[in-house]
Amino acid sequence: MNFASLPEEGSRYLVDRFVFHTVSSERDLLVRDTRRGSGLLAVGDPSFDHRAKSASGLTGTNRAPVVVCGPATAVTFARLPSTRNETARVSRIFRADSNEPVSSLQGDLANEASVKRLAAGRRVLHFATHGFSPPCAEGSNQSVEGLASHRLAGLALAGANDRASPLGGDDDGILTSEEVGGEDLTGVEWAVLSACGTGLGESRSGEGILGLRRAFQVAGARTLITSLGPVEDQATARFMGELYRQRFALKAATLDAVHAATVRALSDRRKKGLAPHPFFWASFVASGDWR
Repeated sequence: MNFASLPEEGSRYLVDRFVFHTVSSERDLLVRDTRRGSGLLAVGDPSFDHRAKSASGLTGTNRAPVVVCGPATAVTFARLPSTRNETARVSRIFRADSNEPVSSLQGDLANEASVKRLAAGRRVLHFATHGFSPPCAEGSNQSVEGLASHRLAGLALAGANDRASPLGGDDDGILTSEEVGGEDLTGVEWAVLSACGTGLGESRSGEGILGLRRAFQVAGARTLITSLGPVEDQATARFMGELYRQRFALKAATLDAVHAATVRALSDRRKKGLAPHPFFWASFVASGDWR
């Protein structure tokens, strides 16, 4: 859970007074390889169905699979329109801060082959799409039978709706934690997984949480920005824009950038008279290097 979302007296939360950063194991406290990559790779609005512009014309509001715990080949990932604007905005903010290269993969180009080809050597990786993680519990919308039963977590990319079988090939539209762990992401300063449940996984004594977060760390990423539950499409896009503004335009450290973006999301809801439920502002946490 995100400790920042714990309530205090009245309508206040711990985030109003404290800054939090997730440490999943003692390894997070060790000094890691300080080599830094160059540039941003932003992936968003994948064409989940190559045979159509979107998944049967449907659009989604949550970045999780529409079908819950059904057969893997029947799962349909609905398009997330806000992810296109999100990747465009974070790309603009990052480009304005540096002279480093920016690559944006959308539509059919947001596929596994392109991600694996372009991710190595980057400073920042940003994925805005659907995510899943094990286990597939009854009533859960975090995982899908036939995908999570492999004890894997993953991200949906272009062609995810066209696969004939779960995890059926090198470019089946599902980027799994196992595949991520096999990549060389040395030099990645930030890996931002802007999807549902990307910080979840199987808990093992002495190992912490296994899943996408651990896979990116094993591959070499120093800091992960992940979610601990379902996230709403438009609210997430706004959060990510503020997160990048704090980090790259205002030069805030990771823990301060995440805190500021979280407080901004909560403050905006309060100003508009909307319910300040943590669902809308407390899903994302940072882990790894806090600088």
